[in-house]
Amino acid sequence: MSTPVALRNWRTAAQRQVSATLRAQKTALEDWQAASTEGRQAATEVVNAFLNLGLVEGGLDLGVLSALPNVQECAVLKLRLQQRRALERVVKATKQLEASYGSFSKAVEALELPIIDQTSPSPSRPSSPMTSVHEPAAPVYNCLNIGTLRGLFRELLEMYHAELRTKTRLTEEFVCLVHSEKYSRNANTAKDTAQKGKEAKSGADLRGVLETYLATWLLEPRIDNSRLVEIKSLIEKEMKLL
Repeated sequence: MSTPVALRNWRTAAQRQVSATLRAQKTALEDWQAASTEGRQAATEVVNAFLNLGLVEGGLDLGVLSALPNVQECAVLKLRLQQRRALERVVKATKQLEASYGSFSKAVEALELPIIDQTSPSPSRPSSPMTSVHEPAAPVYNCLNIGTLRGLFRELLEMYHAELRTKTRLTEEFVCLVHSEKYSRNANTAKDTAQKGKEAKSGADLRGVLETYLATWLLEPRIDNSRLVEIKSLIEKEMKLL
């Protein structure tokens, strides 16, 4: 910057943009957490209904209930309805996750644009981060310059992008669980003992796979929680030190 006044004005503009990005991040991640929790609950209902359908359709001994008319058919219909409704909630939650990520991404993209002093004679802001504009290496707040702050926000965004891809893939599998023959519920329909043994093992393996899907949704392995806390704390402390 050519003068101390120009540098001060630039820092004010940079601080304004970083604060806006931080607010957008906070809102987006709160929305993300709510959608992720709803998606996990709904996905659990999809899996439970699927496993229960396997039992009911596979000739489960109903005991005294077998004397009731159409009890098995009614149970199957109800479970299928529960499964479809739960799947709709999973798909909706995934779309909400996409929207949350999109909001965060737009805020980070805005921060990537060169910071322009709005008090300068020509304060129009470049529309692309590739536009050549000299920016000072001076701290925006206390210690970190704009390049470092951008890198921290970008690191957070990349975590959530990877996790969104994982959850989208899981959602596709839950859709297959309900609407395709990829996952078979025939563990209890085998005719002979040997075949029943094979199918029982297959059913146990399938349960393990589905439980892994649910655990993966819950744990969000693509998001490094310790690094997430570290970055958020670093940025917030940097702003408070001003």
